[in-house]
Amino acid sequence: MYTYYKKHKLIIYRREKSREDKKPTKYIIKKILKLSVPVTIGSLISIVHTMIDTITVTNGIQKAYMHIYTAKDVLESKATEMKGILSKVSTIVGLPQSITIAIAIAIVPVVSVLVARGERQKAKERIERAINLSVIIIMPAIVGLFVLSEPLLKLMYPRASEGGVLMQILCVATVFMCLSHTIRQWTSRDPEML
Repeated sequence: MYTYYKKHKLIIYRREKSREDKKPTKYIIKKILKLSVPVTIGSLISIVHTMIDTITVTNGIQKAYMHIYTAKDVLESKATEMKGILSKVSTIVGLPQSITIAIAIAIVPVVSVLVARGERQKAKERIERAINLSVIIIMPAIVGLFVLSEPLLKLMYPRASEGGVLMQILCVATVFMCLSHTIRQWTSRDPEML
């Protein structure tokens, strides 16, 4: 960025000084670490959760079908097949979640500026709009996925289209998870915002 500004001879004017400019670097680094460490731990937990989920689901399926299939190789292939169904359904149902996460992340700079200026009411209004927008996008998407689960799976996976009921169950849970993502984005920063 520095070379870009030098090359184009851009002058950056500072309009107003922030309170953060007066604080020592050590304080700012501590604040950044306080905010980033929980996010990093959350990301690590998500990765570990996926690994544990894979192991648990596969072992659980093998135990559930143990009395039906006696051969170990048939049992393992059935567990792998069922895990594959769960994975593809989770991927499809995860689309509305990614949209709400994008909305929550996109509004962070706007709300941060409003809070820094002391305009908490406007910040609350922006958060409420983000939640409303999330609901407006989520609900039709989830209802569509719920109603069209079987045809959608047959269209996307013509050779392996099982999992319609599982997709419907995940759709119900996804409504709450999507709202949770949007709300948690703000309550983790400032519990007084909501």
